[in-house]
Amino acid sequence: METITLDYKITFGEYLGLTLMITYRRTLILIITALGLLVCCIGLGKEMGIWDFQLLSSAVATWSYGLFMILFVPLLNFWKASRQYLNLQRLHELRHLEITRETIRLSGEAGSTEYKWAALKGFQELAAWILLSPNKMELLFIPKRAFTPAQWTLLQDIIKAQPKIVGKWRK
Repeated sequence: METITLDYKITFGEYLGLTLMITYRRTLILIITALGLLVCCIGLGKEMGIWDFQLLSSAVATWSYGLFMILFVPLLNFWKASRQYLNLQRLHELRHLEITRETIRLSGEAGSTEYKWAALKGFQELAAWILLSPNKMELLFIPKRAFTPAQWTLLQDIIKAQPKIVGKWRK
C-alpha cells in the first residue's frame, strides 16, 4: 500500500502568514481595507486642500479613521494567531502525518485524529500549503515543504481519485 509519511513542525511565522492569507480572501475584509485606503486618500486630499468635506472633522481625524480601518484587521489577526499558537499545543508541536488512499492520520503529543478521504469535503492548494476540509468548521493545513516531489505527486493522485472532494490546484 502506498503511504505518504511526513514529520513537520509549523513555526509561528508560517502560521501567522497562513491566517493572514485566509483572512484576506474574505470579501468583507477587502472592502474594509479598500474603504480605509479611500478614507486615507480623502484625509490626504483634505490636508493638501484638494477636498473640503465639511462632514469630516480634521485631516488628522480622517487619517486616523483610515489607518484604523487598514490596520485593525492585521493587528487583530496577529493577536488572535499568537494566542492560538501559544495556547494550542497541536499548532506548535512536531506533527506526524500518514496519508494512504483510504485515510489521513495526524498525530502528535496532544493526540491523534484520523479522517477517511470519503468524508472530506474539499481542498485548496496555496503557494506554501495544502488545505484539506473535513467540514465547514475544520481545516487541516499541511506545509508543502514537508513533501518530497514524489510524495507531492502521490498526494495529487490520491486527491484526484476522490470523486466527492471539490477543490482547486495552483497553476
